[in-house]
Amino acid sequence: MRHASGRLPALVLGVGLLVGACGAPVEDTTASGAGDSGPALPEPRLDTSTSAPLPAPEADSAPVLAQPEAAWKAPFDDVPYPAGDNLVGIRFPADDESELGIVGVAPSGETRWTVWTNPSCVGYGVTEVGDRPGAVVLASDADNREGKIATRTSANVYDTADGRRLWGPTSVPGPLQGPGLIFGRVANSVVGGESGQRVMLAADTGEPVAPPVDGAVALYEHHGAGLFGHDGELTALDTGSGDTLWRSSELELPSGWSGTDRVELLEGTQGSDEGVVALRWSGDGGERTSLHDLRTGELLAALGDETEFRSVVDPDNGTLVVSGLDGYRVTRAFDLRTGESRWTDDGADGLLALTVAGSGVGYGTRSGAPVAVDLRTGLTIDRGEGSAPVAASDAGVLITPAPRPEDAEPTDRTAGATPGYLAHRRR
Repeated sequence: MRHASGRLPALVLGVGLLVGACGAPVEDTTASGAGDSGPALPEPRLDTSTSAPLPAPEADSAPVLAQPEAAWKAPFDDVPYPAGDNLVGIRFPADDESELGIVGVAPSGETRWTVWTNPSCVGYGVTEVGDRPGAVVLASDADNREGKIATRTSANVYDTADGRRLWGPTSVPGPLQGPGLIFGRVANSVVGGESGQRVMLAADTGEPVAPPVDGAVALYEHHGAGLFGHDGELTALDTGSGDTLWRSSELELPSGWSGTDRVELLEGTQGSDEGVVALRWSGDGGERTSLHDLRTGELLAALGDETEFRSVVDPDNGTLVVSGLDGYRVTRAFDLRTGESRWTDDGADGLLALTVAGSGVGYGTRSGAPVAVDLRTGLTIDRGEGSAPVAASDAGVLITPAPRPEDAEPTDRTAGATPGYLAHRRR
């Protein structure tokens, strides 16, 4: 199962000062490989010692389509990323630790590896190197304790099954910006400021991807396909070969739409997911939104004037689901291969919002209550109480927030944080 592998962790938005410290100065914004001249690139520290699964506390209720008893307590401090059968998540430094941990966890709950890195570089993610899921981890020479801003930052990718490094270190101009393997310098302030160059890396090699034209901006990357924008036009590239996959001028337009002046990636929403990109077309007739396959450019869905919606994709089942249409009332599903409509939920039984999809099942809520939906038919196959799953692996492990103990007293370090996550096995 898959869940938004190109996203940035919510934590990144809450630690602007730390993430800013990970960015390189303006004069060091050219990405290059590990053979770069000058000081050696900083590297994370890999630890392949294993840790036994953490015992799970008793849960109030099981998530939808899950065994009633939690299988293990997840060793994550934020929502993890599915990576094939495994899960990849973040562990914040404890009071006696100075490093941030990115951990790889097997379906059994056993921690197989941990990559320790500078806590200035909080952003992390997952990608695919060939057919191998990989965890993206950054390192820098920043030192928050001494107020030292990074002069060198590196990106590295590790096999999510055993922790071996697949490529890196590769010099990047700043932390992971996403979606996908896009990196850039950010202003050293929580209130914003001018950002620097954005660099896209090739998923297979970690090498910088040359823009199709000078001045083109890296917008979106997913498992070896990248999207660049320049002067109101879009170009998709195969990041390994550099070959052009498509140009926006060649794409099929939404029905009844012609004479477009410009097109942009629709940002600021959750409309793009798992290699499906939301495009916003502008012209004399106004504006239109459409969803396209990133690798082929094929038109998958025409969404009219919609700009606020969420897309989730199940590549294995071949389904694209769009929630929040028509004033946040309607959910529609499309065949990922043909773009044909599969089903429509008009919200008559309550708003359906799906956030996790995989193995033919969509997980989310209807009117706030957890549900599981058959992605081929749109029929509800299970309802529940408590929290809906926030992540799921191909091995059938569902992750949900752990209930907060009634007598829990948050400390300065844990105030505002979740009480952790529980893993359940799908039934």
